[in-house]
Amino acid sequence: MNFPNKLRPLFSGDVARKYWLVAGLILAIVGQSMMREPQPLTAFKTMSELASKWNETLYLGLKNPVNIIAGLFFIALASMIYSQLFRSANMQELYIFEGNWLSWKKFLPWIITSLSAYVLVMFQIARHQYSTFLFGIWLICIFIFTLIFWKNENLNTSGKSLSITYLDGAWILALFAFAIAAGSYLLNDLPAGWAADEGQFWKIARGIALGEKSPPFFDFGVFSFPVSSSILQGWIMRWAGIDMWGWRFASVLPAAITVIPLYLLARELFDRRVAIAANVMMISNPYFLTFARLGYNNSQSLFPVTLCVYFLILGIRKNSYYYLWLAGLTAGLGFYTYFAAWLGLVVLFIVMIGLALIHRIKFSKNIIPLTIIFAGALVVILPRVLYGLSGDSANLLHFKVWETGPINIFYGTSIFGEERISQTNIHMLDDQVGIFYDPSLYGVLLLRGIVRSTAVLFDPIGYSDHQIIFGLAGPGSSLFFILGLGISLANFKKTQYLIPSTWFLGGFFFLGVLASIPPRPTHMVAIIPVMSFIAGIGLISFVDAMLSTNPRELEGMLHWKKTVTLSVSLLIIASMGFIQYFFLTPYAYFSPNADDYISWLGRQIPHPATIYLVNHYSTVRNPKDEGLLKLTQHRVLFLTRAKLESNPGQMESWENFVAFIDPKEGREYAGWIAQKIPGAGVQAAYVPGKRLRGYIITDLDINTTMDISPTHGLRDLWDSPARTILVSCGLGIIALLLSRKAVKRSGSNEIEETT
Repeated sequence: MNFPNKLRPLFSGDVARKYWLVAGLILAIVGQSMMREPQPLTAFKTMSELASKWNETLYLGLKNPVNIIAGLFFIALASMIYSQLFRSANMQELYIFEGNWLSWKKFLPWIITSLSAYVLVMFQIARHQYSTFLFGIWLICIFIFTLIFWKNENLNTSGKSLSITYLDGAWILALFAFAIAAGSYLLNDLPAGWAADEGQFWKIARGIALGEKSPPFFDFGVFSFPVSSSILQGWIMRWAGIDMWGWRFASVLPAAITVIPLYLLARELFDRRVAIAANVMMISNPYFLTFARLGYNNSQSLFPVTLCVYFLILGIRKNSYYYLWLAGLTAGLGFYTYFAAWLGLVVLFIVMIGLALIHRIKFSKNIIPLTIIFAGALVVILPRVLYGLSGDSANLLHFKVWETGPINIFYGTSIFGEERISQTNIHMLDDQVGIFYDPSLYGVLLLRGIVRSTAVLFDPIGYSDHQIIFGLAGPGSSLFFILGLGISLANFKKTQYLIPSTWFLGGFFFLGVLASIPPRPTHMVAIIPVMSFIAGIGLISFVDAMLSTNPRELEGMLHWKKTVTLSVSLLIIASMGFIQYFFLTPYAYFSPNADDYISWLGRQIPHPATIYLVNHYSTVRNPKDEGLLKLTQHRVLFLTRAKLESNPGQMESWENFVAFIDPKEGREYAGWIAQKIPGAGVQAAYVPGKRLRGYIITDLDINTTMDISPTHGLRDLWDSPARTILVSCGLGIIALLLSRKAVKRSGSNEIEETT
């Protein structure tokens, strides 16, 4: 009898089980509270000394190491309790990928022709040749390959249609609309400013949107990222608008569309409740909202990773080579977005190998499925690799790998110091990147990465970029993520739990632990959907266990009790996430500074104007950069007080202008300037929380106080291009529900409803 089996009697019995459920939840709450406590815990003297020693030895860089270590201990204990409560016997699913294909002979001419055309295109790409014609032939070849796989499906095993009902379609549209609304709400106001390195993304996306630039699809773009990610941004901006709102919406849309494959995946592996819960918790997670509303390309990685995992589970459950091919294609597509999307391909291979080991399948039987996945990914990825290798920037293909890896010299020096790294074996890959070899330091970096990447799931631990003020798992959903992770790991031999476990652990290690300077929330975006998925598993499991079937209780009554409990729980979790992002962040944690305010103010002026900055010294970014990047239509000028006072007559000619006066100069000085300008008035420059950022002198009719009230937010949302999507989703939902009702009335519902 193993150790888990010895513990099982402690968790048996309906009453005891519910006590343990509550105990696990309390431990999770206590653990997170400890981690977020700003003052060091004094009740654990021995642990405090040990934690401080670990903090120093492992170079953890934790402000309150005892709080973090103790909190993680309680969190791990809570997860272990749930792993015991929900551990069940292994239920093996079919894993058969053997022949029985239809004849390939009649498709042989198409195969030879398509493959020949593909090889010729790759030959041209390898010579760094590109044209719309070559790009089109590449797409046609992929389409023909896909069509052949579809035609050669074994109808006896994979012909079963997808179990998507009218109600599922309505939920998908509702959740997609919810994601669009959450991402677009106050999009022009929050964040008020922008990060300096966002500007390059705007520059190239704007050029593409205006037709000024037409880069090769396979080429490099911003910071060694694929230019295709900027092409996608440019295409979206053509519809949403070539301005700040449209640029940010180009990140909102790829993030929002992730709800579709996430719903389908959770619905396929579990049920509709998990699918809804997972999406609600993802959409309301401030971590999701943060990267869905920035001008970066990070949010583009969520969709292909989630979709390829969905295709994988369809391929497994339906014994379908066609869906495995689609999984490979989709994983390959991720290589044209943010680089973290390569996680999808890693997850596919790990899951396939893991299933073979669990089911004790001979490796020879696993070769064909793995080959199909690899081939699907390869036909998509290969042109980008060949085009990059044949260009002048071939080193960029591997530069990002070494730059963000844990063994590069820059990271090692920042942790251990230049003297210690100089004692290791150093190998320079090029003039910019070098790696070091020292197994003892590797061990320290591994443990450091594990602790810091685990801690950041529940607390920022000092990470202050991109306005992240809570753990990546979310303020409310993190509790159920802890529970769901324990359940998933305890039942990893089941396919439905192996998928989320592998996806999360793969991203956790490859994008977090094994990254330089962990934690790296910018890299870990690819696990946002699966963290919400696991949290959904935890929430549904908790509610089902707490409201277990009572023989004396009617089934209908129990169903409504669960529905109400889940609805209230999701409402509370969503409210916590939205309050944190839309209220606490701008009001308390990351109040807009003067540079942010100036950027926001420029977006409130509808027509080109002149913005004078009097005695303003930039701290985050130079406001003139917006003019240089053509992110604003206004002219920005810097003036000193001395220059104004030496020639006060110049102000009389100011018109169609806004002048920003540093708050240190005082309102009286602002009034002195306004008196010299016909039709000018003075207003206070307030940001949320009535924090004064300066004084505004203007002859324009504008509001200079940042308004992020719900009234303004909803009005702005309705007046934005997002309204078209929201109205379309609403009409689609009505149409689906009416169709469902009509089919039920006619009694000819061919789609099996499942609950």
